[in-house]
Amino acid sequence: MDTQLNSQFFSVAETNMALNRLKLTAQPHSPLAPFLQEGARGSVVDLDAKLASSAEWPLAWRILAAPDYSVRALTAGAAGLLESYYFGLRDGEISGLVGCWAEQDGLRVSFPWDNHSIASASLLALTPADFIPRRTEPLVLSPAGLTAFAAVLDTVRQDQIDGLASRRPEARAQFGAPAVIDQAAVGLAHDDRRWLVTLLRELAPPPVPPRYEHLDAGFPELIVAGVITAASGNWVPADWVRELAARWYTPLPAAALGTLTHRDGADQAGRHLIAIRGSGALWTFVYDGIAAGTPRIICQNSGLADCHAAFQQATNGALAFETVAQAHAPVAPPAGQPQPRFCSYCGGALKPGAKFCTSCGQPLPGM
Repeated sequence: MDTQLNSQFFSVAETNMALNRLKLTAQPHSPLAPFLQEGARGSVVDLDAKLASSAEWPLAWRILAAPDYSVRALTAGAAGLLESYYFGLRDGEISGLVGCWAEQDGLRVSFPWDNHSIASASLLALTPADFIPRRTEPLVLSPAGLTAFAAVLDTVRQDQIDGLASRRPEARAQFGAPAVIDQAAVGLAHDDRRWLVTLLRELAPPPVPPRYEHLDAGFPELIVAGVITAASGNWVPADWVRELAARWYTPLPAAALGTLTHRDGADQAGRHLIAIRGSGALWTFVYDGIAAGTPRIICQNSGLADCHAAFQQATNGALAFETVAQAHAPVAPPAGQPQPRFCSYCGGALKPGAKFCTSCGQPLPGM
């Protein structure tokens, strides 16, 4: 068969038309058997175009109609159980296997697959370095936004851990603001680096560590960036946030590198980078604008080579390259200060005692 992978989606109607066109009969053990329908009709033009994309399609359909053996590949992940099926013949007339599995209201058919490619596809989920979350563009945040982002990730991770302990496979779809605020407070007050808020407190540049008071501005920033959405008084994390939290079962190991300029007897923070690998995806957090008083952090998924190049560039004359180990003092919510409140409609910060949201004008429940 061809060495290049051919892949096409076939509707139920196209599946039945292809069998008729090629004069094939689906056997009871065929993956096509559940899709047989009398009188199914679809677009002849679309079917012809798909079958014409490779001269090997008739052979692929022959395998699917009466396979001699099949391979079932299962991948269990945070998103559920993924099943893939591959079918072949023993006679050696056709080399390679044909992949076939349900997709939407039809079938996804692809070929040729060999032992190596099936094993590689099955093990891809076990290779975190190859994982790319759904959000591939950089996420640019202020220090307040990064504090809130870390608290949201820790909240999702806490729910995943609780679900594991209680044998609850379904993750919570949304979280209330108090749960996320509590995660930030605990992370700032304790020294367990397995939680992202605590880890960032220790690895962030001294001028801009995560702070409890950041939350007022941080959560609305996440809404604008599409990290969370407001729904019925709660927040719903984006799908890629859930995937990242699942991959970061722990954010360790991590590394950081920062530069200082020494002028007129004073030290001034320069560029600062944090790299978090943990048990999953490698992400870099690049701090810029610290010296100018307008810090921003560029957060993105990164390959190891790109991460190494960024760290090397950031040294800019520094004599040492080492993991940052210095810890900042734990930060707790100021005594007697009420927890921040946020609008359930737009996510904007609310003033104490407010009856209306000053950002969107919506009346507040219970007022």
